[in-house]
Amino acid sequence: MSSAVLKKGEDASESLRRENLELRRQVAKLTQDNKLLKAQLNSVSVMIDKAKQAGFLVGSYYDVKAGLEMTKAISMQEPSPGTHGESDTSAVDTNRTDAVAGDLASAEKRRFQLRWEFEDHEGSVFSARFDPGGTLVASGSFDKTVRVFNVYKPEEKVKMTGHSMMVSSISWAPDTSALASASFDSTCRLWDVSVGCCTAEFSSQENAFLLATAWHATDTSVFLASSSNASVYWYDKRSAPKAAQEVQHSCMVNSIQALRGGQVVLGDKFGCITTWDPRMLSQHVARTDSPDLPETPRREVSSSSLAGPATPSNTIVQRGAKLPGTASSFQATTAKAQVSHVCTPSTGPEDEQDRFLAVNAYDNILRIYDRNSLTGDQGVDTSEPKLACKLMAQEYRNQGFPIQSSFWVGETAYGKVKPIEERTWPDSMLLATGSCAATKTEENMTCPAYVFDVTDIRRGGSGVLLQKLQEHSDIVYGVHFHPKQPLMVTYSADSTVKMWSIKGFS
Repeated sequence: MSSAVLKKGEDASESLRRENLELRRQVAKLTQDNKLLKAQLNSVSVMIDKAKQAGFLVGSYYDVKAGLEMTKAISMQEPSPGTHGESDTSAVDTNRTDAVAGDLASAEKRRFQLRWEFEDHEGSVFSARFDPGGTLVASGSFDKTVRVFNVYKPEEKVKMTGHSMMVSSISWAPDTSALASASFDSTCRLWDVSVGCCTAEFSSQENAFLLATAWHATDTSVFLASSSNASVYWYDKRSAPKAAQEVQHSCMVNSIQALRGGQVVLGDKFGCITTWDPRMLSQHVARTDSPDLPETPRREVSSSSLAGPATPSNTIVQRGAKLPGTASSFQATTAKAQVSHVCTPSTGPEDEQDRFLAVNAYDNILRIYDRNSLTGDQGVDTSEPKLACKLMAQEYRNQGFPIQSSFWVGETAYGKVKPIEERTWPDSMLLATGSCAATKTEENMTCPAYVFDVTDIRRGGSGVLLQKLQEHSDIVYGVHFHPKQPLMVTYSADSTVKMWSIKGFS
């Protein structure tokens, strides 16, 4: 046999050996990836079991397949009629869609366009918030991280790790000195975003998922969190790691909104909206663990203010007689549907910022209440409040998912109300919301966010669907408006945060 033939055989043998080694490497890598996926699946399964034990809907946070099937089923249903005992005059004109509003020159000037998107998260994004100064955006995700990035370009400023389970909610301190995050690992953490480190960790009851957090509107040391075991925690930076106060609510609290007067509004699993004043809690305080804090006088709160028979749909009533010096507590029932989010405007005149309260609920209706109808010169009125507006887009869906909304109030929106065709951005009062209404095509799946013009509610009018934003490929968990400029972020189960701006804004 010639040397040339031998050489050729050796080359072929070497080539086969190398191919065999490469195939073995690929098999080893696939085996490792398979082990990792199995471990992740086991971890998620444990989380799902815990969620079931806590009374959660599986599709709400964890099981993507179940969530998509739920969304598909919901999308096939007819829109909820949404009467529920409400006055028809308060309902939004659902025939005025974005297509109609879009023909108006005013609507065109106020339409949003995609500015950029932030894609660094590796799981669903459940919360995103502008800082009070308007230069940063923070987001919390299923990937257990909190990330902070610049408002004007999608560059990650800092990635903060430490939570052992998903981050469900985040909130900035009023002076932007700290960022609070709540997690399903039963802890709240405070972060110094300038260096990306955790400055304090606060505990809650073991095996309780923390669902929502909100900073006190004026006190930069105090923030709150709610848990799946129906507890609401008052945390103080000076009393870490224990809660300064723990209050037992009647059921699981899904959302917390701090008011400028020091009160907080809670939205719960039973469809009730309750206002508490933490400075006036007495018998509802389950535990106090802050001996070093200055002691404040405690005045009784009527126990009937937090309980009682079911109220008619969409009414807010005073519970029990108002005692001298007690907190003003009331409840609102939204068609017995679970409340996923409550919010008030963070912009506009200070004396009007807490007036309107938007409520997302699982009956696929977004409501706005006028809180001024509860308050008179002598305190809380027992008359029924004004349901300022009831918003229903044909495809809007909230059922089964923790969908959130956000207000924008322009600088001149509380002046003379202009006709819709003459309105500009500063003249407008807008309300935007996420949605779980997925639309699947042959090429992709989209899930919209909605922007409503609700300027007319101040004079007893209704709302109009201004725009439907369709850039996300999965459930849009919520939106948040910039505190000063015509900017908005949407955050989604597709693992992205998207920045939007009014056309022409630079």
